[in-house]
Amino acid sequence: MEAAEPFFNLPLDQTSDLHNDILFRTGASPDLQHPSPILGNKQNLQSRLLDREVGLLNSRRKLTFNSGWSDPKFLKKNLVSIELEGRAFCGRFSADGKLFLSASQDHLIRVFSVEDRWKLLRVIEAEDVQWSILDTAFSLDQRFACYTTWGPHLHIVSITENQFKTKIDYQGDAHRRLSVFSTQFSPSSAQILCGGSQQLINVDIATESVLRRYWDDLKESDVNAVSYLDDSGQVFIAGSDDSLIRMCDSRDPQGVIGYFVGHLEGITSVAVDDSGRYIVSNSKDQSIKLWDARHNPYASSEAVKEVKPSSSGWDYRSPHASEYSMRFITGTHRHTHDHSLSTFRGHRVMDTLIRARFSPGTSTAQQYIYTGSSDGRVHIYNILDGTRKSYKTDLAHVRDVSWHPYLPMI
Repeated sequence: MEAAEPFFNLPLDQTSDLHNDILFRTGASPDLQHPSPILGNKQNLQSRLLDREVGLLNSRRKLTFNSGWSDPKFLKKNLVSIELEGRAFCGRFSADGKLFLSASQDHLIRVFSVEDRWKLLRVIEAEDVQWSILDTAFSLDQRFACYTTWGPHLHIVSITENQFKTKIDYQGDAHRRLSVFSTQFSPSSAQILCGGSQQLINVDIATESVLRRYWDDLKESDVNAVSYLDDSGQVFIAGSDDSLIRMCDSRDPQGVIGYFVGHLEGITSVAVDDSGRYIVSNSKDQSIKLWDARHNPYASSEAVKEVKPSSSGWDYRSPHASEYSMRFITGTHRHTHDHSLSTFRGHRVMDTLIRARFSPGTSTAQQYIYTGSSDGRVHIYNILDGTRKSYKTDLAHVRDVSWHPYLPMI
């Protein structure tokens, strides 16, 4: 593990709601005076529940920790290493942490049992793969998974039953090839949100049809990342190659109800915290930004035209991309209308859609943002002070990263 100082980062305002929320959830608020074996002399309800979960309440056996689980140094490196025949593109834990789902260029989706020492439970042979499986997602009950490829279909398979699988055509009557780069089940698992080639679509599972397409406003920009904002399943966000993050409401006739402005290049990932109030985005401008979902000053496409950065035409996969990216890494180029809460730099976003997410609420109170990187490292940023820690891997690129929901494991 390597420690690093803030690198042209803009820390979170200490008077902000999020700063105070994190202090409260971690038990570090001055108003909390109840001792905890894990979190020390400051504690709240969440840390009391965590103590009970790991057996530290009313226990005669005293355990000593150097720090709380909320410190990334408790993460252990290389707990398991599995060799694949193709590059792994996606990997994620299930919501309860019992399963891990991976997908790679060898056209196979693997389901592992985390509880049973990473026993391989099932191997699913993907269809219409062409170049690679692009994204995967668990249903809320974790009985099903969906995956997308360069082909024209959204695929749904059973995690436990070999005989169930279906595919939904999202190509429709489009006169060009459509691919989906990011997908997520709705909170009810009745629909699936998909973002891809100049399109944002909602798919209904029961009827196996596209409910709605949100692509009139996208012009020539691909949607690289999607995420639902809350449990209603009505509001969601989408990050695209035009550097904008759109907030959409399926109940609104216009679809798009707001824009988040601040990135200078295309968005590679978006994620929402457990409260549904905060958003984290990763971008080809070599930065991660933190947003307040409630603060959305640009409500229409006309309003955002005045502040939207012009397209540079830069391809982060080109041989000279690294030289061009230095203008962002140095922090000299910033959006004058950036309304994000804070910005984090130090990782690299080149060649592929690098994902960034909030750390788990149960074990870390979502105090951190973690991301893969094109330098072969996993980077973890402290939201409160902007400091960064990184873990070196044996990989050239770390595209996707998943933090276990309650164990110190990435």
